[in-house]
Order: sequence, then C-alpha cells, then structure tokens
Amino acid sequence: MSFSSSSTCRPRRPPPPSLLSRPAAGFRRPRPIRPRRGLPAVAALIFLLGAATPLFPQIAICNPSIPSEERIVYTETFDGAKGTTTETLHLVTEGAKSWYEVLQSSPKVDSLFRLDAGTLFPFYTETSTHEGHAEVRKSMQVVEIKGPFKADELPVSDPNALGLELRGFPWGSRDSARLVFIGQNGVQNLSFSLAVEGKEALELGGRVYECWKVQLGLDGFVGAFIPKTYFWFLAEAPHYLVKFEGLSGAPGSPKRTLVLRSYESDAPR
Repeated sequence: MSFSSSSTCRPRRPPPPSLLSRPAAGFRRPRPIRPRRGLPAVAALIFLLGAATPLFPQIAICNPSIPSEERIVYTETFDGAKGTTTETLHLVTEGAKSWYEVLQSSPKVDSLFRLDAGTLFPFYTETSTHEGHAEVRKSMQVVEIKGPFKADELPVSDPNALGLELRGFPWGSRDSARLVFIGQNGVQNLSFSLAVEGKEALELGGRVYECWKVQLGLDGFVGAFIPKTYFWFLAEAPHYLVKFEGLSGAPGSPKRTLVLRSYESDAPR
C-alpha cells in the first residue's frame, strides 16, 4: 500500500489487527462504555477496500516532523456552550512499524485515532459519544485501500481526523484538493473541495500565530446553501491546528469552534 511518492514520507503498512486493540503505554483510552439495557450492541466497522495498489499520483501528505509526544488544549464552543477539548499524541513503534496514537477528549465525544507515521493517514478510529439518552462507541479499521487516485485528490478515511491528516498538507506548493471519502456511506457520494486561502495572523492569549487558513465546502449547487468549514494551521512545522470553525456533523447540526489554549511537546526548544 502506498500513499505518496516522497522518499521522506514513505508509508508503512497498517499494523495487523492484533495490535489495533492494544492501548499505548501511559495513555487513557476513551472512557469505557457499559451497554445499557435496550441499547443495540456496538459493532466495529471494518472496510475491506480491495487489494493494495499504488495510489499515485494523489496529493502527497508527509509528516512535517511531528514530535513523538504532544499535548494540545483547546477552548471549545459547541452550540453556544463552552468547554475544553484536549488532544494527546504519542508515537508508537513496534518492530518496523510506527504510528501515532491520538486521543481527543471533549465534553460530548472521546476519540482515538491511529495515524500512519509517514503519511498521517488515519487507518483506525474509535469514537465514544456520550450525550442524550445513549452512550455509543463506534470503531473503523481501514484494512486495504483500492486506488489509484487522481493528482488533485486526497483520500480521507474519517472526516473527524481531517485536522490531523492536513498537518502534512504540502503547504506553499498546493492551494486546493478534492477530498475522496473512503468507507463513509453517503458522504463518499458527495464532492467536497478544500481551498487554501493563504496566510492569516491570529492573536490568541497575547501571542500572534501565523497560520494557513483552509476552507472546506461541498461542491455544486447544494454547496451554496451549506455553511463552509474553516481550519487554521500553524504556518511553520509541525503545523498543528490553531483554530477550527464549522458544523459539528451533518448539515443542520450545531456549530462548533475550537481555539488553541496551549501547546506542549517533547521537541527541543
């Protein structure tokens, strides 16, 4: 399986399924959910997408020297209510295989993402939702990917991990992409485009962050009536997410914003 043509971001095959349920040392998995009477069992969705084939000449996503440990705290506003979202990243290496474990914890959702260490492609996600009258856990594993993709296309396995995958976007050399959602029923039949609007300075907490501003929207006539989603990524490596504005889910869902509060890593200062 191949995700880019750069020798500096040569992808690794996803770890075997036996490793996918193994938490990284020192990391908290999304809070355990005990099924309540009357709720359906939660199933793991595994998408077998065909034999592995070269995926050139798709847009190359490369690891922008992300540290082996990160902790990012955001102020979250969800449907007018403020809270805190915490993102913790940890590099895992077993034998010849390496991947990032990313845990995101917010008032309503806890998520676990496993990203290929070279291409930042999310090959496994697990989400625990706890609101209303139900608590639900869903998981997805991308086993194989069938290509090829076009030169302007970017494969996406989970829209919720887009803020992680885009950290490796070829900033400064590309200004657009067409997203191809794999294994996402319904979403994969829609056409979404990403546009880099240029650099923008954000002043947060007394500090100025120079960022790449990205707009994500639905193509076609219908897209004119659907609110756009915006990302601001730090302009310099490791390009972590500084701000997010968009819907929390499908059209009609509440608006959600994330604003950087603090960033820590084990990288030399």
